[in-house]
Amino acid sequence: MMKQIIIFFDKYLEETLIGICMGYFAIITFVQVIFRFVLGAPLAWTDETARYAFIWMMFLGAAVAVKKGSHIKVDLFELVIKNEKAKAIIRFINHLLFLAFSIIAMVIGINVCMGLLRFPFGSPALEIPMFWVFLSLPVGMAFTSLRIIQLMYRLYIKKDNTKTTDKQEVVA
Repeated sequence: MMKQIIIFFDKYLEETLIGICMGYFAIITFVQVIFRFVLGAPLAWTDETARYAFIWMMFLGAAVAVKKGSHIKVDLFELVIKNEKAKAIIRFINHLLFLAFSIIAMVIGINVCMGLLRFPFGSPALEIPMFWVFLSLPVGMAFTSLRIIQLMYRLYIKKDNTKTTDKQEVVA
């Protein structure tokens, strides 16, 4: 049972959270359009919360992109270099740099969130503690780091070079 839960979270956690944010974003944006253009009474809080849902979607989406192998990368060197061993080294360095970036961004996000816990301030319309908005950075980068580590384990330890899709299991 526990293994099934772990496999479910591994396959669908980020996608589920993004789906919740996207559903909220779509509904609340529709409500805003109705109130603004049909009723002539715009709501300030809908714009604010939709923006925050979008921010969460963006940072969680980075982890999904890594999991599915569709994240943005610079592959100029891989295209120019013909030697397969050199290409593999460059790919490994790219993965390490992306992992370093995501860990650094996560640490910065944690520091910002710690500062917001010490000196809290709220959002303009609803006074939502901005801690919850800025928490998207360390959470998203933690998921992204985990997915990069899983990818590197699969590629360099297990030597599985098949392209990851949503139908393949990422967990070892």
